[in-house]
Amino acid sequence: MNLEAVRRRKIPLGLGILLVAVWLLCGLTRIDPDSGIAVLDSPLGILGPRVTAAGWHLVPPGLLRLTPYPSVPVTLSFRAGEDDRSVLVTREGIEVTSSGTIRYRVDPDRVLEVHRSVGPGYERTLVRWVEDSLRAAIDASDYSGISGARSEDLRSALGQSLAERFRAAGLELLSCDVGSVRIRSATIAGSSRPGQGTGTKVLLIGLDGADWNIMDPLINAGRLPNLGRLVRAGARGRLWNIMDPLINAGRLPNLGRLVRAGARGR
Repeated sequence: MNLEAVRRRKIPLGLGILLVAVWLLCGLTRIDPDSGIAVLDSPLGILGPRVTAAGWHLVPPGLLRLTPYPSVPVTLSFRAGEDDRSVLVTREGIEVTSSGTIRYRVDPDRVLEVHRSVGPGYERTLVRWVEDSLRAAIDASDYSGISGARSEDLRSALGQSLAERFRAAGLELLSCDVGSVRIRSATIAGSSRPGQGTGTKVLLIGLDGADWNIMDPLINAGRLPNLGRLVRAGARGRLWNIMDPLINAGRLPNLGRLVRAGARGR
């Protein structure tokens, strides 16, 4: 074997050693003692999950995997019903959107159980759990029973459903809040562009001060048969309040003139 043949063999060998060294260096990871708890395992199944200590660890990409879990409470925000893949529909068929937050913590003594239950992409899994529980609760409710002041009932139902699921996975649900439940607009649903006509005729009826928390018992008692028939044949919802900041601040301009005008019968 001459010198030229040896040189030709050394070049690919050297490149291979260099690539392996770069691959190993890419997997050099440090775990901060204050960053939480980390679980080391292998996506190929050659190493079972184990809790790792703080410090430097060699985790070659594709061969081993290091998943951090928080050791302090975490707040996770969610928004559901805004796209066609996560549609939320009430019992009477009204499409709605909902947003809110959940606050949870990982039980340090059950972190391996959490890892086996939800895996490395645990936050995506938690969001999916929230959407599933929210969809089930909304599907079993009327819009009037989960919107406005009644959103507390939805929050309670969502919290009970999630608490059981979290507990089974080794997580602790600390709080659950539903910030809003609103009717899904046509622009969000993508059914038509703003300003584009659809040819459908719509009759919009607004009743000032007729909150559904008051109207529903009257409809159910048969005291408002015409309104009940309209509700069953169409869709309903709450209008957003338009609050005047001057009124909120206790300053209503020309109040005296308005009163005097009423006194004269105008």
